[in-house]
Amino acid sequence: MTTPEVSVSDLRWSYGENEVLRGCTFDVAAGEFVCLAGPNGAGKSTLLMLLTGCAAPQTGAVRLAGEKLGAMSERNRARRIAVVPQTESTPPSFTALQTVLLGRTPWLEGFLRFDSAEDRAIARDALETVGMSDFAERPIGKLSGGERRLVTIARALAQRPALLMLDEPAASLDLMHQQSIFRLLRRLNQEESLTIIAVTHDLNLASLYSDRVLLLNNGEVVGDGPPAELLEETFLQEVYGAELWTHQHEGRRYVGLKP
Repeated sequence: MTTPEVSVSDLRWSYGENEVLRGCTFDVAAGEFVCLAGPNGAGKSTLLMLLTGCAAPQTGAVRLAGEKLGAMSERNRARRIAVVPQTESTPPSFTALQTVLLGRTPWLEGFLRFDSAEDRAIARDALETVGMSDFAERPIGKLSGGERRLVTIARALAQRPALLMLDEPAASLDLMHQQSIFRLLRRLNQEESLTIIAVTHDLNLASLYSDRVLLLNNGEVVGDGPPAELLEETFLQEVYGAELWTHQHEGRRYVGLKP
């Protein structure tokens, strides 16, 4: 039996008396593209925090390729997991290339840890992968929101991870950048066999580009499967408490709100 890239077992988490996650259990196979979706307050952000090792589970376990995440050093985790947050905290005066070079930090050796010619080549390659080579010397404060998101993804790719996790990668972007971001993720998934877990509120993007959707509600995994099967009208109305419709077209299911 092949060891899953990510294995989550009986994951529970509470803030005081407020139980946010209730026994979440699932696996993600190497090379899968999985979207985490669900209503506000469903537990998606807390789950992502535990999957990235930013906090230790109060109950249960997260394993990466069979190894307990909590037993790994921070540096080793950063060599294997790259995270793209919703907001960019890099100083706006940093160039795109300087920003992407930060992704090489887990691989730098020595006391002073200066980047090498190889590190710079990897960073430039990452910028080229996301289509931002021409912006390498431009300060990120002078880039658009979509361009900054691409640079942040390039920084994650510069880590050379086995697993890429993203928190709302298309949030606040126009339709063109939403499409370009998710097309890029799908290409990385298919051509580089990169395992991807992305939190998203957009069920249509999840349906178009992911292999599988994990739907959370009230801290529990209430749905898990291919988008075309999982995104069913009655089920989604129960989960989201909204009146909506779904439509099947060419093997994909689309979701919209009723007027």
